[in-house]
Amino acid sequence: MLDHPAENRSQYARIPGGQHGLAPELVSADQRARLNAAMVQIAAEIGYVATTVEDVISRAGVSRRTFYDHYKNKRDCFISAFDAVLRDWMRQGALAYQTSAPKGMKGTVRARLRAGLLALFELVLSDPLGARVLFIETLNCGSPGLQRLEHAVDELERILERAFGLPDGPPELPPEMITVIVGGVLEIVTARLRHSRTDELSELAEPLLEWMLSYRSSDAAALVARAREDVAGSAPAPAAKRTGERGEGEPGSLPLWRDESVRPIAVREPRDRIIEAAAQIASDRGYGALSLNEIARAARVSHHTLRKYFATKTEAFMAAYQAGSRATIAYCLKAFSAETDWSTSVHAGLAAELRFLAMHPELARIGFLEIYAAGSQLLELRETELQLVTAALEPGYRQKRRSAPPHPIVSEAIAGGIYQLMRELVLHHGPEQL
Repeated sequence: MLDHPAENRSQYARIPGGQHGLAPELVSADQRARLNAAMVQIAAEIGYVATTVEDVISRAGVSRRTFYDHYKNKRDCFISAFDAVLRDWMRQGALAYQTSAPKGMKGTVRARLRAGLLALFELVLSDPLGARVLFIETLNCGSPGLQRLEHAVDELERILERAFGLPDGPPELPPEMITVIVGGVLEIVTARLRHSRTDELSELAEPLLEWMLSYRSSDAAALVARAREDVAGSAPAPAAKRTGERGEGEPGSLPLWRDESVRPIAVREPRDRIIEAAAQIASDRGYGALSLNEIARAARVSHHTLRKYFATKTEAFMAAYQAGSRATIAYCLKAFSAETDWSTSVHAGLAAELRFLAMHPELARIGFLEIYAAGSQLLELRETELQLVTAALEPGYRQKRRSAPPHPIVSEAIAGGIYQLMRELVLHHGPEQL
């Protein structure tokens, strides 16, 4: 829930009812607008998961029958509200960008990127309810919400790509780097929305701009070219192994908690089976499909046994996430620490994480797709884990320093950008492709 009143509630105020003599199509449009406005308000205030149809129709001042005349369910209404906010933001953003960006092709990449950043931040500051719906609550809406958010992200990536493609711009950036830059900016925005610190955004525009422009350097271009050569010359990925088969030094190919070649299910601890069941259900069917009944059935335990360990499905999901997170981090740190050169260490650590998650797709799905619906406690944990990436970057700043160290926001943006890139890969291509 927001810690402050909704500053811009009037933007989503419902239209007064009563005798109006309007045509049926106008009445219908009015009803949809009121339902969408109510959904934006309530989802921003208490979260999508806690929002009910009853909340929405009460705030909108319509009947339950009217709600179901327009929408199949709560999710359908939320997606419609998301689309309405996004359309409004695109219109306002385009106007703000056109007002502040240099005219014609004479505008530099720097000027255009600054105008775009400031336009985005102004929208967040002027419409905090809409911002929370677009960047936070959409993630709690399952796959349809994620796909809607991806459409918005794709548009931001196209804008950035066009800005970088100006005559005074850098060599072509690979699409993955565009994704990282956009993902880094959105991570900064989302973290400040969650913690009611959006007033910081205006001051962060310049350091974020410098970070984005750092990829114009000849060093960055050389790194991109070398990476492409490495990919082109690398050996093809090994064929998938048979169930239970492992290569030397590789993580298990079975899900983390289901290596039955090690411990048959009948003799494993009940808590391990419960964690496994929660992870598998959330991975296969989504966090919304989790229930204590489903977990108990899949784990082959009684409800009494289940409640000895976990009182709610969220507790079981959190235990599954934490177990997977600890295993992933341990595997990455081992690879990171085995190298003596900083840049090689970073590469080894990231490669290990990608390899581990590809071999344990359940962890990737719950960590990148399902975590958002489980509540703020897990999102706090995710933010803490991203700080491991920022810590890994610090030795590089000291080693490569040629001037003043970068603003602390740079490390946060890099970590968020990498996370966004991995999430897109999991969502669109599956964890096995990581």
